[in-house]
Amino acid sequence: MTKKGQTVLRKLLKLQTIEEDLSEDTPVAGGQTQQDRRPAWMVALKTSVDQWLNNLPQKVELMERTADSVKKPLFRFFERECEIGARLLKKVRDDLNDLAAVCDGTLKQTNYLRELISNLSKGVIPTQWKKYPVPPSVSLNVWVVDFARRLKQLQEVRKSKDYLRTGIWVGGLFIPEAYITATRQAAAQANQWSVENLVLQVEILKEGQDPDIDETSFVVKDVTLEGASWNGKTLEHTNDIAQQLPPVKFQWHHKSKEESEATGNKVLLPVYLNETRAEFLVAVDLASPSGVTSISWYQKGVAMSVWRPDI
Repeated sequence: MTKKGQTVLRKLLKLQTIEEDLSEDTPVAGGQTQQDRRPAWMVALKTSVDQWLNNLPQKVELMERTADSVKKPLFRFFERECEIGARLLKKVRDDLNDLAAVCDGTLKQTNYLRELISNLSKGVIPTQWKKYPVPPSVSLNVWVVDFARRLKQLQEVRKSKDYLRTGIWVGGLFIPEAYITATRQAAAQANQWSVENLVLQVEILKEGQDPDIDETSFVVKDVTLEGASWNGKTLEHTNDIAQQLPPVKFQWHHKSKEESEATGNKVLLPVYLNETRAEFLVAVDLASPSGVTSISWYQKGVAMSVWRPDI
């Protein structure tokens, strides 16, 4: 019920009290001069377009390919991520620049631009911009800020020597499930292991803790635990809907015969992309208090997610 309430709230924030008529004979905004006969909706749209263009970077630098780097699974993954980000950024900036020209009167409207104007005026993300999954309740303003943050992280990865293993926002990747696969391949490649024999283990770090990172591990930030809380050692029941976790260390281990036995007081929990739980990423074990069965956690729908909206 709380999630439904949050969804309704986001939809209300996107509503406009009056459906504006996007025609050329819309009355001009108050305070305009006789020379500026633009309709009120056009003036408002131009202000929003300028703000969105300022929030977005000019371009995305691609990864530098070398004979050695192309052999690394993580390099190949982030090379694709940068290419996806660069193409989408060019598309968004071109569309916004065209809309700015329409608002300035230097470009005539086309059917495509009319559709864009209709969507952007209502705070709806255009279909042509939806190149990665986001909850349907996310507004356009939240999407633009989120997209800019994703591109910023890609540029940080490009400058990083370890591909941000010490703290990466997995929810901000365009294809996060492919990142999990790439880290698995990197661990197998570094240790000459078989990919099929690798299992993923997690450790919820303490705030400020300096993790020991190697080719088999990576730290994920902005992880949310839903339906339960973490007391530093084990899961525990709570009435809270969600808890923001400290950085979480993920590490690939080679599965041995000893580890194939009972794992003790642990529960296997799914990790989803966001709160809609439509995109499954991976399942991991977390410690559970003695005497608490796994079914009690499953009944509460306990899970982790790696992306949440700002509102």
